[in-house]
Amino acid sequence: MTDASKQSKDSPQKKVGQAFPQEVLDVTGGELLEFFEQLDPEACCPVCKHDISIMAAIKYDEETGQKEFLEQPAIVGMPLHEYPETGATYKTPCFVTSCQKCGHLNYFMVNPVVKWKKSHDNKG
Repeated sequence: MTDASKQSKDSPQKKVGQAFPQEVLDVTGGELLEFFEQLDPEACCPVCKHDISIMAAIKYDEETGQKEFLEQPAIVGMPLHEYPETGATYKTPCFVTSCQKCGHLNYFMVNPVVKWKKSHDNKG
């Protein structure tokens, strides 16, 4: 599995998810699957009970319009709080899973995954 966050810093293209901390970007799809497996090996879609999939990050080339699906998990900023006076929104980074059967989406805050990864890396 490759990690798109380890691309060359000299690359002229904007890096996927560069607004997120490096420890978040370093989580691979395999590690995310392992995290979920340790929580519940029987985890499935809460709506239809089908298998869930980890959404992949997408690298988009503005010049050609081509999309490339990466092996890095997609990370989205989920709005948690809006400040009406300024219009600013506080967002927290989340990993996304989806059901290929019914389309249900789930968002998982990155903090528990990063904490698990750190403790898992320290054991090895």
